[in-house]
Amino acid sequence: MVRKGFVDSDRVSRLESWFTECFYHRLLLVADDFGFYDARPAYLRAQLFCTKLDKVREADVSRALLECERAGLIRFYEVDSKPYLEILRYGQRCDKTKPKWPTPPDFAEVSGKFREIPATAGAGVGDVKEKSGKKESAGLRGGPDEPAPSPDGFDSWVEVMRAVHPSAKRSRRMAADVRLAALDAFIRFPDAVEYVELLTAYFKDSRLEDNGFYAPRGQRKFFEDLEDTVSHAERWRKWAGWKPKKKADASEKRQPVKTKGCEVKRCAGVISDAEREAFFEDLKQD
Repeated sequence: MVRKGFVDSDRVSRLESWFTECFYHRLLLVADDFGFYDARPAYLRAQLFCTKLDKVREADVSRALLECERAGLIRFYEVDSKPYLEILRYGQRCDKTKPKWPTPPDFAEVSGKFREIPATAGAGVGDVKEKSGKKESAGLRGGPDEPAPSPDGFDSWVEVMRAVHPSAKRSRRMAADVRLAALDAFIRFPDAVEYVELLTAYFKDSRLEDNGFYAPRGQRKFFEDLEDTVSHAERWRKWAGWKPKKKADASEKRQPVKTKGCEVKRCAGVISDAEREAFFEDLKQD
């Protein structure tokens, strides 16, 4: 159901592009009665833009997802390592139906029925409404201005991956477009952290471009082409004969360094009286 509160919503107005607003509007139409839906960009592209596949890219959908999250319209969660989303304050009454999609960990049943999400004039927009003389927040849990959470593991993943690229030293803060590209890469390739050591060594080799290896410049391009970069790094590993460093075994004891021709007591400066007297006698004879 399209609600008139959509057009004057503060949270919808925070969206940065018309495409994202269109994306969110279509998402409202396909989500189940509880506001749950699949969060895979490829699936969303196929379901929401089935007649415009030649005009909409997965990257466009990924950016729209992140914009909606930042505006407080949706939140991400995972079930069995698969990404899903919840439209916050969806506004449907669900007394008899059950969710069609896996539910988030904090989803609970109340009195034998699934929870009832309070309906608002601008469902999904998270605005503040007046009721019985009191202000009721229709936004994220914890308050209307609380930022939506990132997907589980994304923050730690992106910090590790950012440090791999040489440009990380020049840019401490992550720009919005880089974060969008990173979120898309995280959804596509969460196991990329397994290649951190390889990618670090790969970017340190100055011979890459001269030998046909691809090294994206800038962090946005790095995240957008992450799969291609890893593929080139794997090929470089065989070409350069690179091998990962072996971790030192803590159980192995360090062997003392032996210096040829030098006894321990002499190296430590400990000389007996007899040795000292013999030394000066030798000087006198010379």
